[in-house]
Amino acid sequence: MTKIFHVNSNVYEHYEEDFGVISGSGNVYWYPCRDEFQEIANIGRFLYHCKNGTIRNTKNFVKKIESIIKLPKNKKLKFRKTDSKNVLYVSLGDFWKTKVHRSLLTILLRAGSTYKDKNWEQVIKNDCYLAATPEAIKRFLSGYTRPTLNYTQSELYGEFSGFSGWVNEFQHGDKGTIEKKLR
Repeated sequence: MTKIFHVNSNVYEHYEEDFGVISGSGNVYWYPCRDEFQEIANIGRFLYHCKNGTIRNTKNFVKKIESIIKLPKNKKLKFRKTDSKNVLYVSLGDFWKTKVHRSLLTILLRAGSTYKDKNWEQVIKNDCYLAATPEAIKRFLSGYTRPTLNYTQSELYGEFSGFSGWVNEFQHGDKGTIEKKLR
């Protein structure tokens, strides 16, 4: 993390665990809902307002997940400091740009606030969204990260797709169904 991004906090009110989209003019539009945020097409960077004092936990948790799935460096997230002690600037690597991965990322960011060295499995068990999709998380962490869902590329990358989020897609899937959806 080298450059500091200046968050114009006076423009839009935001709260812990909100996601901020940076407009071309530099204004930040905040989304408290993960599902609304994931509907934004072609996003390459965003802000995440961490719970007070949890930026390090959040970053380290996501980095741990990226290392478990052996994500190449050029596909990983890049984090930058901002002028707000609880707001993290996130640049998406190509891996995280599909709605499937970005939906999971929003869950990981929120769950990461409770991460302390080496308790990543406990974080997953304790987070309601991750715990709701145990077969999918297990498969994903085993390296099967490529979604093979019945959606077009534009539906996976574009706005208003048929994809309705990680939990909705994977919570009722048995092992066989999950194996077909994550390759």
